[in-house]
Amino acid sequence: MPAFCELRKEPRGVTLNIGPFNYPFSIGFGPAVTAFAAGNTCVLKPSEACQAVDKMLQDLVPKYFDPDVCTVVSGGIPGEEEWRS
Repeated sequence: MPAFCELRKEPRGVTLNIGPFNYPFSIGFGPAVTAFAAGNTCVLKPSEACQAVDKMLQDLVPKYFDPDVCTVVSGGIPGEEEWRS
């Protein structure tokens, strides 16, 4: 037959999950679960508008994950606080 099926278990690399301001935890961290299942590492970037979720991830991720596997990056556009208020 000309077709065949093959299953390869190869990690693809590093994933970047950027969380939106609405549903910041579930949309930001949910895809990380499938990335871990595939053997990838993950960088989480929560929305700068959700500071409570950002603080929670900054506290919990280093506690439960190896820094080589998952890390949290915070921040936004420099000077954004001035024009937002």
